[in-house]
Amino acid sequence: MLLTLLRKGQSFEIKKEDRKRFVVIGIIITLFVMIPVCIAAGFITYAMTLAFIEKGGRTEGMLFVVLFLSAFAFVFGFAVIMNEFYFTSDIDFLLPLPVKTGSVVTAKFINTYIAETGMELFVIISAYAGYIAAAGFKGFELFKAVTALFLMPAVPLAYCGILCFLMIRFVSVFRSRGALRVFMTLLSIGMMALAMYSFGGLKGLSVDNFIETLLAGDNRFINLMSILFYPCTLLVRAKGGAELAFGILLTLLLAVLFLLLAGTVYEKGLNSIRSAGNKKETRKTAELDFARRSPAVSLFAKELKILLRTPAFLSNCIIINIFWPALMFIVALMLKSNNTIPRYTFYYHKGYYLAHLTVMVIMLGMAAVTAAGSGLASSAVTREGSHAGFMKYIPVSYRTQLSIKVSLSIIFCGLSYLFDVIIMRRSFSLDFTDSLYYLLLGFLMIVFITMLGIMKDIRHPKLIWENESNALRANFNVFMNMAEAIISVLFFALLGAALYNMKIMTIPRIKAVYMLVMASLTAYAVIFYKKTVVREMERLEI
Repeated sequence: MLLTLLRKGQSFEIKKEDRKRFVVIGIIITLFVMIPVCIAAGFITYAMTLAFIEKGGRTEGMLFVVLFLSAFAFVFGFAVIMNEFYFTSDIDFLLPLPVKTGSVVTAKFINTYIAETGMELFVIISAYAGYIAAAGFKGFELFKAVTALFLMPAVPLAYCGILCFLMIRFVSVFRSRGALRVFMTLLSIGMMALAMYSFGGLKGLSVDNFIETLLAGDNRFINLMSILFYPCTLLVRAKGGAELAFGILLTLLLAVLFLLLAGTVYEKGLNSIRSAGNKKETRKTAELDFARRSPAVSLFAKELKILLRTPAFLSNCIIINIFWPALMFIVALMLKSNNTIPRYTFYYHKGYYLAHLTVMVIMLGMAAVTAAGSGLASSAVTREGSHAGFMKYIPVSYRTQLSIKVSLSIIFCGLSYLFDVIIMRRSFSLDFTDSLYYLLLGFLMIVFITMLGIMKDIRHPKLIWENESNALRANFNVFMNMAEAIISVLFFALLGAALYNMKIMTIPRIKAVYMLVMASLTAYAVIFYKKTVVREMERLEI
């Protein structure tokens, strides 16, 4: 019953006139996001399994994919679990119901599991398909795959739940949501740092290096993650029924520990945090400084506080921007260890076309994914929710309000991209001119993707949502903006390939063409936005 209520609360009705648009969005997301990721997972597992079989191994490739997914789910699932357990609006009517607290938590956990593991399940299926294709079909392997398919995604989410209970119990001593936000931010950064440390042990992005480190016993990623996600490791490496049963037993014991903590500390921590959030802070009128604040500055401060004080927005829109430079740093570290970056650096400074094209496409890709991945622009109006009418009646123009939202997206994504440029400059020994060029090129891409995202959210915002996580997860504009970012990068990659065949094109000329095309697209997007933003906002029924 509780699960049905939660699922119904997160569902949304698609209007008849919007069904065609959602079908198109679904096709684009499937073609450009889901299918490529699944194919990559299956191919990586297949190639690694064949390589390990030659060396006397078998399940190591599958284990790598599973542990990678588990680490990813653990880092990004923490904020989702935190928001679902402590900050959703449905808590007010669920807790007074004549059911045990453990039942409420279990229903919320299952609801989150269903909502968050859809893509992960497809990736695991693809990985197992690659594994079985390489290792051969066996009845036990199929049974193990089906068992692991549903149990493995629950392990990192259970860890996130246990961590949430313990952290809330600790932070409740301070009786302050500010302390909670600080601990959440530090914990998220700490988990990313742990991931960076573990990935640093892969020592190169090649199967040969991976095999060598694993056989030598110094593969830091596998060693660390195998301990952290030990039930997943057992489910993958099980060679018989006894080992598989032990893996299932450990997973069930983890679930029991999760439920025991839920029954003992959940409600106390919830009441403490909610009461702390309702305590009014008294401040002197002089400190508020209303008189000297313009409406635009006040709106900027209001938007910034909402992003920083709402756990779902903080993690998915702000902290996510730390992930992309961290990912780039990890990849650069691994490529440096297998001599790939030194080789490309040599080619780059010798003036090889493909080396310059690779760097340009990588930087455009990082800028596009950063702007789309944060969701700051593509959820700009959606985040207002039931308070969207506030935008209509305050004495500030629509243009000013949305410009503030755009500026926040550009600021946070721009800062993230700045670190990408710094990492690329250190990795490829770029001079100041090239660094400035890539900084400007990426900045234009961020503005372009931001314009596309906010225009989509102005036209089709999701204003009815139960909680902030649902506003982001069920908002197709975010996924559509990511698909647009991927398509934009593919366009520039194809443009580079086309220019390569033109004999008159030198590297400076190609860079000039890239800058001209990017500037033209961005200028058109900005002009179109300025011409239509007021009209589109007035058409909204808010």
